[in-house]
Amino acid sequence: MVEAQLSLDLVQTLSPDEETVHAYVLDILPKGVPSYVRKVSWFFRDRRGFTADLVVFDGGTCRIRVEGPLGAGCYTWANFGADRRPFHWNRRRRRWERVTEEALDAQA
Repeated sequence: MVEAQLSLDLVQTLSPDEETVHAYVLDILPKGVPSYVRKVSWFFRDRRGFTADLVVFDGGTCRIRVEGPLGAGCYTWANFGADRRPFHWNRRRRRWERVTEEALDAQA
């Protein structure tokens, strides 16, 4: 009950910019997959869309650029900071994970 209340409190304190980022991120994820966004640290809106710097599930950072309306947006991401590896949702473990160095080496 306490955990649910904390989650509800966090949702209620989001700024309109943070709500926009979360809505767009959740829009492209399969139903039931939680957002990888922990925090929106910077947000800029222009006439074509928005750019935001994000703190993600593991404390890493990335930048997202979205152009177009919700439901038909064009997304681009850039990882920056200490861990530049891509990440993905692990359905079996039900959590977000970074791609391992071994998997990246195997793709090269």
